[in-house]
Amino acid sequence: MRLRLWNWGRWGRQNPDAPDGSCRNHLYDMMIERAEGWGDDPPAGTARTQSAGIDAPEIDEHDAEALDCLIMQAPKRHRIVLVGVYVLRVGRGSRDDVDAAIRAIWDVAAANRAVVEAMRRA
Repeated sequence: MRLRLWNWGRWGRQNPDAPDGSCRNHLYDMMIERAEGWGDDPPAGTARTQSAGIDAPEIDEHDAEALDCLIMQAPKRHRIVLVGVYVLRVGRGSRDDVDAAIRAIWDVAAANRAVVEAMRRA
């Protein structure tokens, strides 16, 4: 699950609004889009790149979106921990809080499976 969460966090950093907008960093609300005149575009032919210094696998968007759906169903306190640790990377969060958030994701997934099984039997 932790590998899936790292993938989800990398996916979320591509678009700050993607993972659970209800508990994302409020600073994103104050950012001005380039279309509204903020910043200068780089000269043609130049590229700005930033490397993390590691060779990370390609982001699995389907898995990240599926995991995002589960995380959005978890209680808000768990979403806040996961967004802080894996997306915003503003702190480590306590090990107990992260473990509890992961257990909450597993509980949500189990509840979803139970609902699907009940629908199949009906």
